[in-house]
Order: sequence, then C-alpha cells, then structure tokens
Amino acid sequence: SRNAPARDLTNPTGPKRAAPPKRTAPPKRAGPPKRAAPPKRAGPPKHVLAPSRPSPSPSPSPSPSASPSPYKACVTPPEGMKCVAGGPFWRGSDKHRKNERPRARVVVSTFYLDANEVTNPIFARCVRMGLCKRPKAFMWYRGFHGRTQPAVPVSWGNALKTCLLLGKRLPTEAEWEKGARTTDGRTYPWGNDRPRCSRAQYRGCKPATTRPVGRFGPNPYGLFDLAGNGYEWVMDWASRCYKGCRRPCGAACEGRDPRGPCQGVLHCKGHRRRVLRGGSWYWPTNHMRTSWRRPEYPKSGNHRLSFRCATRSGHPKPRTRAQVRQIMRALATKPLPL
Repeated sequence: SRNAPARDLTNPTGPKRAAPPKRTAPPKRAGPPKRAAPPKRAGPPKHVLAPSRPSPSPSPSPSPSASPSPYKACVTPPEGMKCVAGGPFWRGSDKHRKNERPRARVVVSTFYLDANEVTNPIFARCVRMGLCKRPKAFMWYRGFHGRTQPAVPVSWGNALKTCLLLGKRLPTEAEWEKGARTTDGRTYPWGNDRPRCSRAQYRGCKPATTRPVGRFGPNPYGLFDLAGNGYEWVMDWASRCYKGCRRPCGAACEGRDPRGPCQGVLHCKGHRRRVLRGGSWYWPTNHMRTSWRRPEYPKSGNHRLSFRCATRSGHPKPRTRAQVRQIMRALATKPLPL
C-alpha cells in the first residue's frame, strides 16, 4: 500500500535483529577448602647420620667422671676408732722449723685411728701379760694414773706392743698428720685460731697434769686430744727434714703412704730417734702445731709420752702374747704390713 515503508534494496533481508545476550554460566559453588598438606618432617642433615633405634645391648660403661675411687671407702669403724678417708693432704710447713720442710702434697690410703689416746687400763693389760714394762719413774708421777687419763710414761716399744695386742699398730707419721690436720692444711686440729685452755691441755693450763681423754672438742674426723695432753709416738724414725737439707728423709717420705727411713723397722743405720707428735700438757703451744715433729729416743719414758693406735682393717683381731713377740722379732728386718 502507499503507506508501507520503502524496502531497503541494499539490505534485502531487512534490519538485523539484535542477538539476545549470551547466558553466563552460573558461578560455581565454592567447595570446602582443601586441606593443606602437612609439612614434611625435616630429616637429619645429609652429613649427619640419623640416630638408630636403641638396641637391647648392655648399658655402656661409666664415663671417666664416674670412675671408682682409688681409695677404699670408709666402713663402720672398729669400736673406739674413726675413719680417715684416703686421699692427698698438705704435710709439713715452710714457715717453721727445718725438719718440717718442705710443705708438700702427700697421699695416704684410708685408715682408722683411735679417737682417743690409749688409757691407763689398756696399757696395764700389756704389763700384766709380761710384754710391757713400766719405767721405774712411773710411781713418782702422782696425778697421772686415772682410769680415763692417757697412759704415761710409755716408751716407743711399749706403745707398739700394746697396739699389736689390740690387733692394731702405731700410725705412720703421715697418717698421724693427716688425721690431725685433715685436708685443708690447718695449723691446729681445731683450725687456725690460737690455742687456749678450753681447746687443749698444755703448759700453763690447770691442773698441770694430763686430762681425761676426750675432754676437749674433736676435730672434723672425730679425733680428740691430737694437740696437748700426751705427746704421741708414731712408727717412723726421725729425719732432719723431708727434703732439701743434709741427710733428708728423701724418697722414704715421698709417694703414696710414706713410712720414713727404713720403713720403721727396729734398727735403721744412721737413725737413733723416733718421732713424737702433737705436744703435751708439759710443753708450750708451738709443740701443738700439726706439722711439729719432735725426735726422741725410743726407750725414753718421760711423763709426757703417750700414744694412740691405727689400722687399715675394719675388723682388727686381738693378738696373743706369742703372736706379738713373733711380730717384734720379724720387725728387726721386715716392716710391719699396713
């Protein structure tokens, strides 16, 4: 008809219709988050071997720090004795007399020492058995015969026989000094404080006699009267010094468990006197130093001389008179076993 629009001859198909919009895919629903993989365990570095599983083999041997002590352990000491544990201690002094020099470290094995000086009743048993003899001067010393007082006067031979009867012996000089001095090099058995009459019995203290044993306090080992009261015999022959003088003790006083010249046998060429230790009620305070050494003739029997016994055995067995005599005969050439 007239009113119809003219046909576009250039586009016979007519105007293109707009294409419908493309449908977009609906968003995917988010699933549960993936679990992260656990981190890999770090293995040992390549240059280090991984530890192996423990095997049922026996436990390894102890380390050097746990090695056993070279000294015997203290056991329950014999009645009336105290244990002095083995090991080194400071012997001697460079500050005092020549026969105390030089100060040095010395090693002593474990031993047992009488807590007190031997008393009159114990020594009297040796006399009754015919082994010991009292000096003629014994009865002159009034005030020294109490049952709890140290036995005085006693010669070196009588002291040794009494100890042998008890299954013991006299201490070596090194044993005595360690027992008195302990391991810290103290000047006196109680320490380094100056002496006074409340600590020991010496010149100037009243009464002017020996006191009952154990009256004063003990030292750290539990030993009494190692200073003052009775002067105490030891096993060793006396020497002019340990080292560094004319005719020193030398090698006999060195090493482990030194025993002095000739190891203490009955006769020692060039030596005539034994050693006394600890001072006494009669002498002043310098005699009570733990390093003080006094030479004395073995047969001397003054009212100041006493003793105490030692042993290495935890169970000393008393000896018979015949056994003591046999040991004394052998001691002429053979030292006592420690």
